Amino acid sequence: MTRGRTQLVRGTGVRLFQPWATRIINGDLTFMVRNVGTNFRGTVHLLAAYQYDQRASAEVSLGFASPRGRVLGTIELQDCSQVSRDDLLEGRVPGIAAEAAKGYPWYFVSSIHPAYLWRFGNPRPWLPPLKYVPKLGGRFWIKDFEVYEKTDVES
Repeated sequence: MTRGRTQLVRGTGVRLFQPWATRIINGDLTFMVRNVGTNFRGTVHLLAAYQYDQRASAEVSLGFASPRGRVLGTIELQDCSQVSRDDLLEGRVPGIAAEAAKGYPWYFVSSIHPAYLWRFGNPRPWLPPLKYVPKLGGRFWIKDFEVYEKTDVES
């Protein structure tokens, strides 16, 4: 495959396993819980990792194949605050239903470290999602990445 033209995107991206990335860009999931907080607020690119969360297969049915290794669109990171797992699971966190918290993949969150609730809003999907190659960043935050145009995306 010839890669053709690419565009280097300078900005911040958050990379998540599927199917969680698709659930966020579709607006089905408006939060995530991590063991690290952030002071960042604003628009971030939502990147679907190449990995699929195999433990979610039985728990989450999207009804379609979720793209991997693609920029799914942008979302707003609206808030991040420390939270108790019990408060989430018992529905004591405003805006988060206990049922949604019970369906969350808690195996990503250590029970011996503080938990932080990241709230998302205003998802803007890219149709179609475009292939990316990370340039800088770690496993979760991606600082620069190349986006391949639609004609360059493999099926």
